[in-house]
Amino acid sequence: PPQQPRSAGAIRQFGILTKRYAELVFRDRLLLMILLAVMPVIGLMLSVLAHREDLTGKTQAEIEAYFNEKADSLATYTVVGDAEKLLFMAALAVVLLGLFGAAYEVVKERPVYRRERMVNLRIGPYLLSKVFVLFGFALIQCAALLGALWLAVDPPEKTAVFRGFALAM
Repeated sequence: PPQQPRSAGAIRQFGILTKRYAELVFRDRLLLMILLAVMPVIGLMLSVLAHREDLTGKTQAEIEAYFNEKADSLATYTVVGDAEKLLFMAALAVVLLGLFGAAYEVVKERPVYRRERMVNLRIGPYLLSKVFVLFGFALIQCAALLGALWLAVDPPEKTAVFRGFALAM
C-alpha cells in the first residue's frame, strides 16, 4: 500500500526552519552588514544629541554654579527630562528598527512560506524560528547601541538596572 507522507512535528519544523533561516542570514552579507551596522550608527547619532550627564545628572557644585549664574531669572534644573528624552529616542529607534527588520524578513519570504504551507508547514514554528534568530541579532544590536551611546553619556552606576552592566564592564 502507498505510504502517507510523514509530517514533521512542530519542534522538528522549528529546528529545521531556525537552522535554515540562520544560514540564510549569514550568507546574505548585505543584510548581515545592515543588521549589525545600523544600531551603532543610531547610537552615534544619539550621542551627538546627548550630553555627558543626561542619565546621571550634574554634580551638586555644577548645579549650584548654574543657579548662581541665573540668579536674576527663574531658573530650573531637571535631570529627568533629559534622561526621558534620550531613553525615549533610543527605545523608539530600537522598536522601529526591529519591527522594520522583522516585517521585511517575513514579507521577503512570502512566496517560500506559501509554497511550504501547502506541504504542512505550521505557522507557529515558522514565526518562532524568525523570532529566535532575529532576537539573537537584536541582543547584539542593543549592545552595540548602548556601547555607542555610552561613548558620549555616562551610564548610571548606582541603579538596579545598570549595576550588572557596570560590573560586567
